[in-house]
Amino acid sequence: MKYSSVIKRLTFYKKELSLISSKISRSDSAVSNLKKKIKNDEKQIKKIKKKIKKYGLLIEDLTEKIFIINKEYKLDGITPFKNESNAYIINYQLKNLLKKEETKLLKLVRRKNKFLRLKKYLKNEQNSLIADVNGVKRSKKRFKQLIAGLNIYIKSLKMKKDKNYNGYQSKKPGNNSRDNKKNRLLKRKVIKLIKNLKNKSRNSGVIFQIIK
Repeated sequence: MKYSSVIKRLTFYKKELSLISSKISRSDSAVSNLKKKIKNDEKQIKKIKKKIKKYGLLIEDLTEKIFIINKEYKLDGITPFKNESNAYIINYQLKNLLKKEETKLLKLVRRKNKFLRLKKYLKNEQNSLIADVNGVKRSKKRFKQLIAGLNIYIKSLKMKKDKNYNGYQSKKPGNNSRDNKKNRLLKRKVIKLIKNLKNKSRNSGVIFQIIK
């Protein structure tokens, strides 16, 4: 009966560890996908920054043109009060330039809003990534605790088996061959189970120690 309960507990540990290992694998995959998304978004941000810089240079160029027109206006000595026709031409030119400037500024505002939305999205992705990483750490910690508990349990079984074996051998020598055979089979099953768990846990970075 005690050996059947041991096997049941070991089977339960095996299922639990397999489930945690699967969760860790899925979390690692999700973290990798999030990193790729963040990398792509960072590239888009760089492109947007370059475009903003380009439009900034255009604004400077338009500003210089406006000042040049004003300069020519003053050199010619033309004012709206003295010569309405020339004033009309200059105002028309300024109006067109300002209209183009306004259009470009509106585009910049839209790009800025897009940049802010992208920044907010990246922040949310970063928070999600941190949460996933913390979840992976907690799963690994729980995985290690389960493995440590399993090692302690196996060690206690070994000590109990040795104690019972020595007492029984001193009382009835020669009649314990069947128990020895069962103990050897159980030991082999436990070692095989631990080795399988060790192989499955390598990708998760968990160190599994076999107590002989």
